[in-house]
Amino acid sequence: MPRCLAVVAVSTLAPALLGAQASLEPTAFVASERVTVGIRADDPLCDGTEIRRLEIQRDAGKVLMLTGAAVGFLGAIAVHAHPGRGFPVVLASGALGLGGAIVIGTAHPSESFWQVTLPRAQRGVTTTEDVRSCLHEPATTSVAGAEEQWIYRAGSSGVFRLGRSASTVRFTFENGVLKEVRRTAGEADADQPVSLGRVVP
Repeated sequence: MPRCLAVVAVSTLAPALLGAQASLEPTAFVASERVTVGIRADDPLCDGTEIRRLEIQRDAGKVLMLTGAAVGFLGAIAVHAHPGRGFPVVLASGALGLGGAIVIGTAHPSESFWQVTLPRAQRGVTTTEDVRSCLHEPATTSVAGAEEQWIYRAGSSGVFRLGRSASTVRFTFENGVLKEVRRTAGEADADQPVSLGRVVP
């Protein structure tokens, strides 16, 4: 029984880890050259499919972690009932939990996504609904008078790079219309303004 659970755990975990492998490279923000993109006023920032894919990835990571917890519980029972036989189950539980954490930790938009999406934002034209339809709900929001700020987690500094926080994108709206976009590599780094797109008639 423990061997069967271990096989199931490994077969469940392997595809998730392979899918997350490409995201394990350091993704700390590196300032790019100024980009000016000509777009029309009715062009959307994005269609929301990339963010939806990442939301599904996070949900899969949560399932892995919950499965790991359940397998760990079974392993604890097996160790108690049959000392020496529960270790493979406990090992599988740890692998599932770690795999789930990696899958969740790497569920961030790629740098190329931001390079394409952010220049499409137009000061004085893009609205809160435009941003929400593309990026879905922000991680945090704040309101000060007519100004409203939405903060999104733009990426991770790498699963094993301790001591560094994830990069963020901060949208500032005034009366529901975009005023400014700023990007930061982490809490200790200064915000950098993003070059916004211009409207082409």
